[in-house]
Amino acid sequence: MTLYWGEGCPNCSQMESWLANTTSARLTAITKKEIYNNRENYEELRKVGKSYGIPEEFIGIPFLAMGEKHLMGHSNIITFLEETLPK
Repeated sequence: MTLYWGEGCPNCSQMESWLANTTSARLTAITKKEIYNNRENYEELRKVGKSYGIPEEFIGIPFLAMGEKHLMGHSNIITFLEETLPK
């Protein structure tokens, strides 16, 4: 699972708070990629979003990519991770 996020993004900061308080078992399943300060990660997110059929202007962060499935928005992602990953 890859989590795309941005430094200073308000929704991403809520995601970061959840990550800071979750278990290490959950964290090992997630690769984080910051997009505001890393052009390669930004371009990768654009390509990933397009591969899901999302128009570029609708790709938002936080964005969780997992094989054939994706989620956007901190509350959707947190709910999914809490229900899916081991504690």
